[in-house]
Amino acid sequence: MTGEYAFRIINDLEDQEFSNSLATKLILEEGFRSSLTVPVFRNNKVFAFLFVNSRKKYAYSRVDGKKLFFISQTLGKILHYCYIIQTALSAMAQSFVNLVEFKDTETGNHIKRVANYSRILAEKYSDEVIELPAVKVREIYNFAPIHDIGKVGIPDTILLKPGRLDPQEWEIMKRHVEIGQKIVKNANVLIRQMTEEDLLSTAMKIISDHHEKYDGTGYPVGKKGEEISIEGRIVAIADVFDALTTKRPYKDPFPFDQAVDMIRSEAGKHFDPVLVELFLKATNEIRKVFETYKD
Repeated sequence: MTGEYAFRIINDLEDQEFSNSLATKLILEEGFRSSLTVPVFRNNKVFAFLFVNSRKKYAYSRVDGKKLFFISQTLGKILHYCYIIQTALSAMAQSFVNLVEFKDTETGNHIKRVANYSRILAEKYSDEVIELPAVKVREIYNFAPIHDIGKVGIPDTILLKPGRLDPQEWEIMKRHVEIGQKIVKNANVLIRQMTEEDLLSTAMKIISDHHEKYDGTGYPVGKKGEEISIEGRIVAIADVFDALTTKRPYKDPFPFDQAVDMIRSEAGKHFDPVLVELFLKATNEIRKVFETYKD
């Protein structure tokens, strides 16, 4: 960084002084050969950086550095606001998670597994099918753990029953989707009043859609195919796979490989076949999460 206007220019990223760093190697792999970096200040502290890269060497001058520095300071308040909002949303999601853990018998590791399985699938989908904004992938990871938050409104006699539910009990259990929708919708209304943004829309889609099935036989609405949000389709696989591989009051866990085969067999029926294919490609990553967060 230099002078009154803080910025750094690297005219030749292939220069040995810079090219040995991992970050520079990744930038070079993308075909860039020079870069301009400026800090973003808030309350006299650096909280972010703006990076501009060019495929040409010696693409930037001190004038460019000064201009980008001015832009970064103009954007600083907006960027800081976005950062605070995302941090608040993450904290809210964790609070919801704690609420679910307090009520349900499912463990904290269940929540971590579902979150990480969902993240892996979202990243694979973004890389290989349709690119998702980075914030969307992050929201899927953050909000996947609250997919069943509505269970806080289900009577303990049903929620904690040590065995299978009878048909009447099952109908009551299915109401947890509606309860979860109401909880998050009310929170979203308050947030919209302050920010004019629907910042919990991803959470709403996950809660509403993760029990829907690709062939239209799920609940609560019976959505079919791509009528089901991508968020719901992703978390559906993550949640079911975790249910298969863990012990429940009514069943012993299935072995990992058998559970993978069961997911495969439901392609086009319970699950989006494209996502099932991505899940199968990612089994090594899925297994690492499974082993790391075993109960």
